[in-house]
Amino acid sequence: MAVRQVVIDWDWGATGIWSVSAPDDQSGLAASGQWLAHTAPVDHDRHRAWRGLLSDDLIEALQTWNDRGDELIGRQAHKHSDRERAGFWADGQILTERTQQQLGSGYEVVCRTPETFSLRR
Repeated sequence: MAVRQVVIDWDWGATGIWSVSAPDDQSGLAASGQWLAHTAPVDHDRHRAWRGLLSDDLIEALQTWNDRGDELIGRQAHKHSDRERAGFWADGQILTERTQQQLGSGYEVVCRTPETFSLRR
């Protein structure tokens, strides 16, 4: 069984968690190696596909973290300090560890931080 890759990352208005499609993924949702939200094609609940894999508490924490990133990194970034942003990314690392624990060994979970921008979509 192949290990699925998951990335914890901020993006404007997103959920904070991304599934990375495998090179042999034929789902048609994204090109090989491209990041995509782990949701069904027609899905009004952005977290639906993660339910059952992650606790509701963790899903909410990921969403809250991503929403905080909207403030710290988005349009209001100039109102926040580098220290606040560093704390934000440290919280992302903690969420990465929690996500890895809940998903188990069938998944590899990483956090994309400013230091790891080489993972850019």
